[in-house]
Amino acid sequence: MKLFRYGAEKGNSEALTTYGSLLYFRGADQQSRQQGALFLQAAADQNDPKALWLVGKLYQEGALPSFPKNEDKAQGYFMRAAKGGHPLAASLIEKQGHKN
Repeated sequence: MKLFRYGAEKGNSEALTTYGSLLYFRGADQQSRQQGALFLQAAADQNDPKALWLVGKLYQEGALPSFPKNEDKAQGYFMRAAKGGHPLAASLIEKQGHKN
């Protein structure tokens, strides 16, 4: 976990995604989940496809106060994730009838 944290703090997109996912999905409290979501957002800002997908899900679900339910934002993240090669995002976009 320390290695992922170190990489995330250095701005590595894969480490940001991994560490953010660990904190968000396995964090002990709301503060951990919020911190994880912020790491995921940082990775999405670097166009990491997995992070783009996960941030889209955060907005789709309105998972946290800092990620309120917003279908338009979610769709934007899903489109970017699909363009980056994320298979679930590509499948979703295809089902919705959009072209990436």
